Amino acid sequence: MTNHNLQALENTAIEDTQKWLLEAVVGLNLCPFAKAVVVKDRVRYRVCASADPADLLAMLREELQHLAEADPDQLDTTLLIAPHTLPD
Repeated sequence: MTNHNLQALENTAIEDTQKWLLEAVVGLNLCPFAKAVVVKDRVRYRVCASADPADLLAMLREELQHLAEADPDQLDTTLLIAPHTLPD
């Protein structure tokens, strides 16, 4: 996969996730805390393009470390998007 294709995949995955977050999670008030985080732009979106669960786990570890070190005034949460891993 070329860098351009990988970037296009990541952009699509993030856009789809943002749409779901706004329409379902925030729009249907499924999580009462989500709206404030989204409005303040404190959500980090990361895409794991691999189909290997071990790669997803490695990225999860990285994100947990990133969140632990992040300034809470800048970042509240991460959505780890894995379009090719764990399809069920």
